[in-house]
Amino acid sequence: MQASALRRRSPRSPARDHKNIVRWNTYDVGGHYAAHQVPEVLARDIRDFFAGLA
Repeated sequence: MQASALRRRSPRSPARDHKNIVRWNTYDVGGHYAAHQVPEVLARDIRDFFAGLA
């Protein structure tokens, strides 16, 4: 499911229910199986996340 479709279907904001969200990314590529379709985007996102912790 594309992120835009999820936003349309979701009646509530995730930030309302989860107060400790530290990172939220949306992408124009990929789909329901984004990790398989564009693994380089996932890998870059994981690297960026952990680099921010250092």
